[in-house]
Amino acid sequence: MSDNVNFFNDEETDALQELMNIAFGQAAAELAEVIDISVTLSFPKLNIVKVSDLMNHIADDVKYINKCNLVEQRYKGDTGGVAYLIFPHGTEKEFVSMFHMDEEDNDHEVFIDVEREVLSEVGNILIGACISKIFDLLKTNVTYTPPHTMIGHKFENHFLKGCFTGEDYAIMLNTGFSLSEKTIEGYLFLVNCQSSIEPLKKALADLFESYE
Repeated sequence: MSDNVNFFNDEETDALQELMNIAFGQAAAELAEVIDISVTLSFPKLNIVKVSDLMNHIADDVKYINKCNLVEQRYKGDTGGVAYLIFPHGTEKEFVSMFHMDEEDNDHEVFIDVEREVLSEVGNILIGACISKIFDLLKTNVTYTPPHTMIGHKFENHFLKGCFTGEDYAIMLNTGFSLSEKTIEGYLFLVNCQSSIEPLKKALADLFESYE
């Protein structure tokens, strides 16, 4: 259940969504510099949901979560949480081809490592640029861990392990996107802990004040 009204007003919600739109646009541009491909994205959404309901909300958007490629990256600072970049299983080979690598040149075990490294690099670009841009705009500090990449896994087996507790609420910003030349679709979810609400509201207030 969305509960935005209890935490963010309409102006704050619109600003957070627009900040993610700007941030993901920059991240997409950085990816295009590496693999020369255009990225089409949907406008981001913001929902405030109980942690216990998060899996259902993500499943509503992502239909292939029972077997997917997943890049997970955690971040912390004045606000903190975890980012998930989710692709359908099989797209790892498409990404490898974009980096001009040939599967026939590698044995199976080596190529699995290559696929994982390529997805990690894509995750570093999309997640890293997106997170850093959002928090730069909000003028709050953030650090994040190296990405953890899994191929062909069930998303539920890794979701929020050790990140959140019980009936807490989480702030979920997410967007869908596609890489047009390869018809690859994916989703990016930023799941912030409930303790992030007040720092985010303060950062937004400072941002609004700077434009007055």
